[in-house]
Amino acid sequence: MLDEIFRAYDIRGTYPDQFNEDIAYRIGRAVAELYKPGEIVIARDMRLSSPLLANSLIKGLTDSGIDVIDAGLCSTPLFYFIMGKFKYDLGVMITASHNPPAYNGMKFMKKPSIFINYETGLDKVKELVKKNEFREAEKKGKIIKKDFIQDYTTHVLSFAKDIPKKKIVIDAGNGMISNSCRKIFKKLPLEIIKLNFNLDGSFPNHESNPLVPGVQDQLKEAVKKNKADFGIIFDGDADRIFFVDENADEILGSIIGALISENFVKDKKESIIIDAVSSRIIQDTVGDKGEVIRSRVGYSYMSKAARKHNAVFGAEVSNHYSYRDNFYCDSGIITLLKVLEIIGDKKLSEALKPYKKYFNSGEINFEAEDKEGIMKKVEEHFKDAKISHLDGLTVEYDEWWCVVRPSNTEPLLRLRIEANSEELMKEKVEEVRGLIE
Repeated sequence: MLDEIFRAYDIRGTYPDQFNEDIAYRIGRAVAELYKPGEIVIARDMRLSSPLLANSLIKGLTDSGIDVIDAGLCSTPLFYFIMGKFKYDLGVMITASHNPPAYNGMKFMKKPSIFINYETGLDKVKELVKKNEFREAEKKGKIIKKDFIQDYTTHVLSFAKDIPKKKIVIDAGNGMISNSCRKIFKKLPLEIIKLNFNLDGSFPNHESNPLVPGVQDQLKEAVKKNKADFGIIFDGDADRIFFVDENADEILGSIIGALISENFVKDKKESIIIDAVSSRIIQDTVGDKGEVIRSRVGYSYMSKAARKHNAVFGAEVSNHYSYRDNFYCDSGIITLLKVLEIIGDKKLSEALKPYKKYFNSGEINFEAEDKEGIMKKVEEHFKDAKISHLDGLTVEYDEWWCVVRPSNTEPLLRLRIEANSEELMKEKVEEVRGLIE
């Protein structure tokens, strides 16, 4: 079971059959033995199992003699802020992000706001958890409860420059955005129509993943009904943000990425990080005004690349947006502030129109046993293309390109195709689908 829940970026599984209090306790003991932190921050989201897992994790740590900073309920961006601002030795965020209610998990970070993934430490934590042999501490650690909301509010509002008056619909999805940003919303010159702002880890109104078909329907209806300037929806732990314009049309992540990237490079040549599946529109938009660097897909890889290249901004297709001035970490609420600042008095659709140049298939998933064999087959079929193995397989032509890559979190092969015309995009989807299936 441990091999299933320890994943590329984090720990994640269904509660209590895959991931439970016993494993959380052992993780606490393992983390203490492996990292020997002076202090460790523990934060959690609003999932029904989160308090139980947090208590067990904290007991494992204190039984090992480690002092724990209990940050209580936090969004993932608030957790990142705590780690970046106060430079604690280690931190664990208990969340399953956008997964359904039955799931829970843990994200790990070390000083200074550096992600720990399977390649950089979680593999060793797993082995210690499996072994389950821990030394007794001479003295137990203590628990210190701290509230970081006011510090976080001040930090986020430092990004609020020239915010125009707008009417916007915000769907909190019963997730952490309503808790972590409650003071921030009150300080903005916005008329906010609130949807699903009560914390509820059972997600009674819709799933916590805005990419699931139908999840954004309530938001779209509210935008139309209230004649709002635009609408936004967050996932469960509030690190991702999704936009619909005043016509209730969904906006692709790379389009928002292009808008913000252009703003960052207009006055100064800067580096921008994008993931392996991001649209060409970001590279086109930045041009020679800055440097666009592609990274492997995943927040831990993106953050590492951003830190390495001192990138001012990072954009992922999955609607994660990270900022150098936010400790190289992503934030949905900061992204909202940047978009408001950039569009000013314009309609969102008008501001984004120049970036709607390409036709994108979106992510198409296939169940596949021989992932490597399929990717080799696709590569051989398109052997005259420009080929990259940055993350899976990238095939590039002038008129179209595609990425075929194995999922880091699910037993799937993922395909994404972008082309200069809708007709060509659809044609190539069918061609590559045939090779995969």
